This record gives sequence, structure tokens and C-alpha cells, in this order.
Amino acid sequence: MSVANKLVLITVVLSCSVASADLYTGHVASLEWKTHSADFVLLVTVESTSPDETTTKLVDVFTRDGSEVSDADSIAKSWKRPIRYVYQHDWKPDGEWLLFVRRWNTGEPTIDHTVFLHAPRLGSSFCAVTAKGEILEDRKRILDVVKNRLANGRRMTAAQRSARRMVDKGRLPVGHPSPSSGMPEDIAPWLGGFQIPADIWIWDDLNDERSFNESLWVDGITVPADKTYRKALFDYWINFIGEPDEEKRRVTPGYPLLALINYPGEPTERLLERIQTVHHLEFDVRSALQYLRFYESEVDPQDRRLMGSWVLNSARQQVQYDLLDHHELIVHRRPVPFPNPSKHEREWIAKGRWNLHHGRLRFLGTSLRVGSSGRFRKQSSPGLLYYHPRIKHLSKDTITFDDGVKLKRVDEPIEISKDQMSER
Repeated sequence: MSVANKLVLITVVLSCSVASADLYTGHVASLEWKTHSADFVLLVTVESTSPDETTTKLVDVFTRDGSEVSDADSIAKSWKRPIRYVYQHDWKPDGEWLLFVRRWNTGEPTIDHTVFLHAPRLGSSFCAVTAKGEILEDRKRILDVVKNRLANGRRMTAAQRSARRMVDKGRLPVGHPSPSSGMPEDIAPWLGGFQIPADIWIWDDLNDERSFNESLWVDGITVPADKTYRKALFDYWINFIGEPDEEKRRVTPGYPLLALINYPGEPTERLLERIQTVHHLEFDVRSALQYLRFYESEVDPQDRRLMGSWVLNSARQQVQYDLLDHHELIVHRRPVPFPNPSKHEREWIAKGRWNLHHGRLRFLGTSLRVGSSGRFRKQSSPGLLYYHPRIKHLSKDTITFDDGVKLKRVDEPIEISKDQMSER
């Protein structure tokens, strides 16, 4: 479909939504995402005992290798099943269901996704749509996808697990500004999963007796951030950069830019640096690069060799870098001569992140305190404090960069009181 036709179609859809509420757009969770983002899956049967009451019985539990579930029965019984569906009040939820259960660091387990095995095509909220957009109705095929995903799919990282409900929504909460940093909470809706384009109309078909008429056009499917989507994302954004028409570039992208954070590596960063030349995407690109360079990786043995206090001396300043655990950073800059420098030189202390990334030691400032007293002021747009070339040599007491700059280890960390550490 041409860009012009897409714009016409989007205009028509929005007009219908506003004027008569006849058509809405939205996305559905793929069967792969429902399974990937769950800790285990319950197979239950539901039977109506009255118009407003049902009973739920546990039939089976599907888990990943090495996982044990001792509370499956109580979770199944606690499920608030849909007794009356908003689009068809005489409908009964009787039959087999799949319940996709998520555990959290705190709080009770939740059932955020389901599949109605008896009639999965019936409603969008409990459908079985694959990541390729195929609408599954056969019980065996649905169970095969779920079991295969549990057996062979990668486990989610701690950050990805925390972001699951944000990925479900596909956007930041109402009132939250657009991503301004690479912090996990800013890029959570694209961490571990994201929406890809789709075109499914079965829930807006009055003549389809197998589906509720929800006045819904599904224009996106939530999928796990598998390596299979890397090529599609790269191709889309490479073509986007190559589009000479600036107006066409402003059409809502089909593949989210921030989904690229799920494919760390130098090729991804080079692609993001090219996209950064597109003005209206500059902030998203910066957030993606900050996440990849400062938040994506865990502390490893090489990083631990760098932890401690280091000083850079020059004719104009002395800068001390305290490289702390969890990639936290404190930087103290003192102009020379100190404490009576020229009026144009300022002492400051910054907090932020550090990381050894592809051989380069990078520092990111997230808050700043100018002078020797007062509190830190959070930076609305975190920026690089100092950027070094690649590390040429690392010893116990010295870091030497390939441009000749050296950092020397010192014993005394930067002293800041707990009260001064707070931000405003």
C-alpha cells in the first residue's frame, strides 16, 4: 500500500473513531508473546453454574524446564473469568482456557493474558494470533506453539520481566513525557517485546458469526524481541533513512525505532547514529543509544577491574572519577589553581553512569551540582561528561587510552554527604 493510501486510510479510521465510534484501532498480543512473557501456563476448564457464576478446574500446568509450580490450583481458582462479554451478553465462557501466569518480585502472581481454546477466534482479548498474523483455531496447533515456546524460547532478563506490562500497552503511561534518557523505565514499552504492523479485520465483520463485532481493526501484534525480527527492523530503518522525501519520513513508522534496543551491538549503534540525522527522531535515538551504552549490560569481571577512584590531571583541571558498582558514577571536577581559579572556571560534581563499552570507557552525567555545596539538579537530558578513545592498556594503577591520556588510581573516594546526594 502506498504512503498516500495509508494516510487516507488512517484519516478515515480516525474520522470514524471520533465521529461515530464505529471503528477503533488497536493491537493484540501474539501467542508467542503471551507465552514468552509468562512464567507458566495453566490449562483449565470453565463451567457456568448460573448466569453469574462459574467453576474453574485445573487440568494441566505447562512450565519451562526446571520450573516447579506449587500454587497452580489456587491461582486458577482466583482467576476472574469473563462471565459476560461486553459485545454479547448471552455468551458463556464454558470450555477450555489457557491462563498465562506472570510472577513478580513483589505482590501476587497475575494472569494478564488468556486464550479461549473452545473458540479462540471469538474475541480479540483471548485470541490465538501468531507472531506472523495467523489466526489459530485448532487446539493442538495452539498447544504446540505454547509448549515449543516454553521449551525453546529464551528466558527474559530481570529488566525485561519488569517491563512486561508496559510492552503489553506499547506506550508510556499517559502524562509521561517522551523518552528523554536510556533509563529502563523510559524505554520499557519496547524492552523484550514490541508491536509489529498487522492488518486484521475479523473483529469488525458483522457477517462473521465466529467472531464478536468489536468494531476493532487490529493494526499491530505484540511479539517477543526474537532475533528473527532483527532483519525486518534493520531493513525498515535503512530504507527509512534512504527515503529522500522529508514528508514521507514523518509518517508514523511501521516498526518502532526503540525496538532496536533489543539487538545490542556495534551494527545497531551505527544504524542509530545514521538515524540521528533525522531531526524529529533525535531524542528517541539518543535514548536508545544511552540504554545500549550505559544500561543494557551487567557488571562483568572486566568492569570490576575498573571499579574504584581515578584521577585525570591537566594544566587547567583535576577530574576524579569514582566508578562504583552497578555502573554508578560520581565525578568531581576542580579547576586549577584550586581553590582560587579564574572567574570563568567552576567546580562541579556530577552523578551518572559509567560503562566499558566495545573497548571504550564512557561516562554519562544524569545530575549536576555546581560549587561545593547544595543539592544535585537532575538533568532533563542526560549527556556525556567525557568521552575517551579505546583503552590501550589497563594495569592495577593506570588506565592508558590510545590518544595518550592517562587516568591514575587514587585511594580516597569523593566525599559527599547523604543529604547532598539527594536531587531536586
